Amino acid sequence: MNKFFIFLFSVAFIALHNPSFGQDAASVAKYKTSAAKLGISGTSTMHDWTMTSKNGTCSAQIEVNGTSVKSIKSMQFNVNVSDLKSGKGGMDNNAYKALKSDKNPNISAEWISGTVTGNSFNGKIKLTIAGTTKETNLEGTVTANSNGNITVNGTKSFNMEDYGVKPPSFAFGAMKTGKDIVLKFDLVLTK
Repeated sequence: MNKFFIFLFSVAFIALHNPSFGQDAASVAKYKTSAAKLGISGTSTMHDWTMTSKNGTCSAQIEVNGTSVKSIKSMQFNVNVSDLKSGKGGMDNNAYKALKSDKNPNISAEWISGTVTGNSFNGKIKLTIAGTTKETNLEGTVTANSNGNITVNGTKSFNMEDYGVKPPSFAFGAMKTGKDIVLKFDLVLTK
């Protein structure tokens, strides 16, 4: 009988002093990619436009429990402005000029804080465009895949003038772009 009580006491002691007892232990791991996809789209007086890059870099520390993301501890994203392409050289050059790429060659984002609920995240980031950095909210999805990769997707709409970017115009002002743009990102992060 004493052995039985000693056994129960031992199990209770281990359970009370080990919060992961009886459940999968969450762990924080480092992830990265050099093939992050970023798209920038907007409107103009003639047609909608899109510029894309598949060469962005991202590094992150993410807490995962099995196939569930528990939290994003840190994340840094960076894309070279000159990697953004529309397929129209003249438009690209005007966009690079508007984004002041000669002095500010990168668009970057840094995770400040946020929460993950299910496969959705809601966070605050520092977004830097054309040399101007602002804190802004960011929402999207984050998924732990069965192969160990993490997928992160989302969109962010804003007014480019908030970042000191003057909407480009073409053909001596006959064609003007709208000031509202949408950033769309797709990341597959690996350990």
